[in-house]
Amino acid sequence: MLNACTEHRLSKGRRGARPGPGAASAPDGGERDAVLKCFQLWVDAGFANWRVNESGGRELHLANGKSFLLQTDGIVCLR
Repeated sequence: MLNACTEHRLSKGRRGARPGPGAASAPDGGERDAVLKCFQLWVDAGFANWRVNESGGRELHLANGKSFLLQTDGIVCLR
């Protein structure tokens, strides 16, 4: 389950040209929804869990110790 989402996102990301340095590229609603669905599959499978931080932000914490902050314009790796 984990590999299906990851492989899909990685292969999709290789197709198009990447924006140059300094170029802003916000994900569209469909891309964001697809990523969130993958994250939820990881949570449902026990590989991750959701947390709300002190400022009310949504974080995804993986079983391997990595954590990510979900923001409107992207995802930030916290550790």
